[in-house]
Amino acid sequence: GELFFNINSPFLNDQARATLVSRGVTTFGISRASTDIADLTGFNETVINRGVVGTRGDFTLFGRDMNFEAYFNYGKAKTDENNQDINAQNFVNAVNVTTNAQGQVVCTTAATRTGGNGFAAGGLVPIADPNCRPFNPLGFGRGDAAARDYIIEEFTTKTMQRQWVGNINFGGSLFDLPGGALGFNVGYEHRDERAVFDPSAFQRAGRGRSVAIVGIEGGYNLDEYFGEVFAPIIGPQNNIPAIYGLQAFGRIRKVDNTVNGSFTSWAAGGSYAPIKDIEIRGNYTKSFRAPAITELFLPIVNAFNTVPDLCQPASINGGAAPTIRRANCTAFLTKYTGPTPDPASTATVPVQTGGNPNLGNETANAWTVGVILRPSFIPRLSATFDYINIDLLNPIANLTVAQVASGCFDNPDFNAADPFNGNSFCSLIKRNANGTVVNDPANPAVRTGFVNGKQILYRGWQGTLNYSVPLRGIGIPGDFSLGSDFLLTKYRLSDITGVAPARADGVIGDPAFAGQIRLRYANKFWGVNTTINYTGEQLFSRLNREVGVAGSGPDAREIDKLKDYSIVSGGLFFDPTDKMRLTLAVTNLFNYQGQTYQGVLLPASYVDLLGRRFSASARIRF
Repeated sequence: GELFFNINSPFLNDQARATLVSRGVTTFGISRASTDIADLTGFNETVINRGVVGTRGDFTLFGRDMNFEAYFNYGKAKTDENNQDINAQNFVNAVNVTTNAQGQVVCTTAATRTGGNGFAAGGLVPIADPNCRPFNPLGFGRGDAAARDYIIEEFTTKTMQRQWVGNINFGGSLFDLPGGALGFNVGYEHRDERAVFDPSAFQRAGRGRSVAIVGIEGGYNLDEYFGEVFAPIIGPQNNIPAIYGLQAFGRIRKVDNTVNGSFTSWAAGGSYAPIKDIEIRGNYTKSFRAPAITELFLPIVNAFNTVPDLCQPASINGGAAPTIRRANCTAFLTKYTGPTPDPASTATVPVQTGGNPNLGNETANAWTVGVILRPSFIPRLSATFDYINIDLLNPIANLTVAQVASGCFDNPDFNAADPFNGNSFCSLIKRNANGTVVNDPANPAVRTGFVNGKQILYRGWQGTLNYSVPLRGIGIPGDFSLGSDFLLTKYRLSDITGVAPARADGVIGDPAFAGQIRLRYANKFWGVNTTINYTGEQLFSRLNREVGVAGSGPDAREIDKLKDYSIVSGGLFFDPTDKMRLTLAVTNLFNYQGQTYQGVLLPASYVDLLGRRFSASARIRF
C-alpha cells in the first residue's frame, strides 16, 4: 500500500523537495491510505485498512515506445479513543453532603452553601439520585472507590478517516530531438477524502467539564488532469563546443476540488552543461496546497483559555508595534470602563476552536537556480548547490487566542469608533457592555481556528554531497560512501495576521542552518553506517536582539536561545546468506534529549524524550 518516489520526482514541489533534502532523504514513500493521519500516538485502539491494486505495461504506437499505468488505492483508519472524565452533575451531588440521624455522611439536595450562581459553573445544583455516594476530595485516598466510580464516567470517542485514489496515465516518446527523444506523460487522477468525528453520548450531552461537543462529518473529492514533457535538446553525442548538454521540461496540473474550486499549477525549467563536469539548472514553479480534511472539518470544540489584556498598564506599550497598540488601546479604554487587567487575563474562560470549511488553497510562486558538479578528476563525486526563492500566499494557520488578541490591538487596520469590532480579529472576542471579556460556557469568549493568512516568504540555500569509493584497490573488500546534505535559511518572513510581519528564520523550529552527514561501509557479508544530524542554534525571538533599536533594548531573558546540537545514530548489519539480513541499530547514541538548565530540560528544547534506544531485526526473503 505504499508508493515510492525519487527526490527528483517531477510533481514534488520545491518547498517539499528542500525539506526532504535537508533531512537527507533521497527516496521517499507515501502511504496513500494514511496521508492525512498525522499522529496516532495516544489513541487506545486504531485499525488501519489499506490496499492498492494496479497494472502497468509497454506497447508501441506509430513506431514509438509507449507505456501505461493504472492503479486504485484505498485506505481507511478507524480510531476508538477511550477516556474518562468527571461527571459534573454527579460531582455536585457527591460533594453536597450532610449527616443523617445515625451520624452517617450522606448526599443531600439541600443547599450547603449560599451566594453565587448555583453550586458550580453553569449554575448546577444538586439533584436527588439514589445512586449518589458522598465524595471527600480533601486528601489523598479520602474518597472511597464507590464515590470515585459515581463521579467518574468512562466514554469512547470514535473517529474515521477514509481515502481512495484512482489514477491512470500513459507516456512515451513523441519524436527525436538532436539530444534524444522528446518524452511525455499525461494522465488523470480522482481522489475522495472523508472524515467523521463521533463523540460519545457523554460528550454530546455536556456531562463533563466542558460544554456539549457535537459530532461532525465532512469530505471532498477532486479530479486532477496532468501532463509533462521532457526535451533533451542537445546531448554529448552532438559534439557542440561549450554545450555538453541542454535540456528543458514543462509540467502542468489542473485540479477541480468540490470544496474550494479549481486551480492550475505548472512548472518550467531546464539545465545547461557547458562541459561534462558542470551543469547549471533552474526552474520556475506555481504550485498550491489544498486544505487538509482536518483543517476543513475539524470539529468545533470547547476549551478554556486566558485572554491576554494587551491594554493593561503593563502591556499597553509592548508588542511588536507599540505605537499602534497604544493608539488602539487608548480608543478602547476611552469608550469602555471595565477593570484592567481584565479578569479573563488571569483566569480561564470558555473558548472555541476548530476547522474552517471556507478555507482557500495555499499558493506558492517559487524559483530555484543551482549547479551540479561532477568533477572528472574525482570519480564518483557529485555535489549540488541551489538557491531557493519561495513566496507562499494565503498560508493556512491555526490561530491561538493570543494571536487573535494581537490581531485586534496590534493591527494598523483598526476602527477606533467601534473598538468592539475594530477589525475582523476584534470581532472574534466577545465582550460585556463594559468591555471585559465574557465568561459564559453558553457563549464562548473567543472563536479561534484555521484561517488563510497573508504570506510567508522564504530565501535559502540547499546542497548535497555524495562520494563513494571501492576499497579493493587497497586490499580491503567492500565500498565506502559519504553523503551530506544541508539547508541554510537566509530569510523567512511570516505574515499571518498582518500585524508587524516578523522574520522567523533562526527562531525555535526553524534553525538558520541544519545538515546531515552519512558514512557507510559495506561488503558482501556485513556493513556499518552512521548518521549525524546537526541542528544550529535557535533563538526564542528575533525581537530586541540589538541594543539601541528604537523603542527596545536587549532581550532580558537569561536564556534567549537554544544551543546547536547533533544527534548520532548508527547500525550494523550482517548478510549470512543472500536471502537473510540481520540488523542491529542504535538511535540517539549519545542520549541527547534537549538542553538542560540547572539539571532540568528546557521544555522548548525537547528533541527526543525517549533518548537512546536499540533495535534488532531480521529480514528473510523466500
